[in-house]
Amino acid sequence: MISIILLIFFVLAAISLIKGFIRGLIGWVTTILLCAACAFAIYTHSSTPAQFIDAVKGVWPKSERIADTYNKFVGDNGSSDLGPTKGTDDEADKSNFRDYTPLIGSEKSSTTEGSVKFGATFIMGDLDSLKRATYAHIRVKDSQEPGSNGIKRPNRIDVNPAGWSNADKTNDRTHLVGYQFSGINSDPRNLVTATAYLNRGVEKKGSSDTNPDGMLFYEQQLDSWMRKHPNDYLDLYVVPNYTGNNLVPDSITMTWVGISESGQQIEIPTGGHSTTNGDVTTVTLQNRKK
Repeated sequence: MISIILLIFFVLAAISLIKGFIRGLIGWVTTILLCAACAFAIYTHSSTPAQFIDAVKGVWPKSERIADTYNKFVGDNGSSDLGPTKGTDDEADKSNFRDYTPLIGSEKSSTTEGSVKFGATFIMGDLDSLKRATYAHIRVKDSQEPGSNGIKRPNRIDVNPAGWSNADKTNDRTHLVGYQFSGINSDPRNLVTATAYLNRGVEKKGSSDTNPDGMLFYEQQLDSWMRKHPNDYLDLYVVPNYTGNNLVPDSITMTWVGISESGQQIEIPTGGHSTTNGDVTTVTLQNRKK
């Protein structure tokens, strides 16, 4: 009888030890996973759950076969209701000359924030069915810019554009119309996934306003023109060019013209890869690494 009781106590003690070990193991594993997640969030500069999930997707292994199948059956199919699609640079520039009409300043802006607070007109196209930005168009003068009104740019963009991933640290959340003009930092209608090389003229850290392959080259010259012509307006229209259902644009087309107080158009030459038709200048820049 005593042996049976001892056996029962032994079994119960063993079960208790095993349960304690399992709980402890689960606790250690959970702690390690949480620490790893925190380290990954810091490494990828993820400040929101959505950014963290997108960062995880960016490094999650996918077979080339799956990626190829996706591109074959989804990524390469065109759709007429999914926003601008890509042709050659020359075709994109010619199309933009035809489609471009400067704002007159009485249009209703898509926001009440940023430079619109100070009199600018800023229109952002609605996201398409794939949640991609479609275009952004601004009419602004120097006194209406955020920098002229003591507004500092936030440190982070807290939303992700369509197709966002950045595993190799060469992509940016890229504004169509630059923050220095619009004062709008985190509106998905004004954001696309683009390489740092397209956005800032360099592949990773830093920036170069002397590289004509980057948007910054043209933005800085336009901003300089505005400072020299404080009574005139810059009209800037920016369109991402997509292929079919691809979430990331193949290129971005910028088109601009100066507008005098009396409403006359003024050419703003920048050089680089831009071309001019009358007073209107346009450039299409490839979304690529260096």
